[in-house]
Amino acid sequence: MTNIRTVYSFNRQNYFHDKYMDATIKENSNVMKTAFLNGFLLGFRYFVLYFIWGVICWYGAWQVTEDNMEIDDLLIVFFTMMFSTWGFIIVGELAPDVGTGLKSAKRMFEIIDYEPDINAKDTQEGVKDPIEGRITFQNVVFQYEGRSNIVLNNV
Repeated sequence: MTNIRTVYSFNRQNYFHDKYMDATIKENSNVMKTAFLNGFLLGFRYFVLYFIWGVICWYGAWQVTEDNMEIDDLLIVFFTMMFSTWGFIIVGELAPDVGTGLKSAKRMFEIIDYEPDINAKDTQEGVKDPIEGRITFQNVVFQYEGRSNIVLNNV
């Protein structure tokens, strides 16, 4: 909320709106292609899932009517195939996130393995003489653009 107030106080909302639109228009075609492909693959995965379930039901019903299989065995096979194919559907839905997860893990390990130039535990390294001096502000006046009230007056 603070950032929105800051942008509004400087009367820069049109500038940031245009900047946001320029950035999103460039990525829009890539996002639309990816969304279309993901939607198609999701539909295809569910088609395969229900097709397999349908074949299992049809073939199982035929086996039961021919007295080659008991209904209990059919249910065991059906639920085994149902849960195994469901696992493949879930893996397919999570596949796009694997690349992002790998990039994040790589970056995390880079941060963990980072050796800073300054050793915080060494009390003698990099010790300099203390800085001494004085800064004086005289007659400082500050006012936000587009506002009538003065924030700092003759400080």
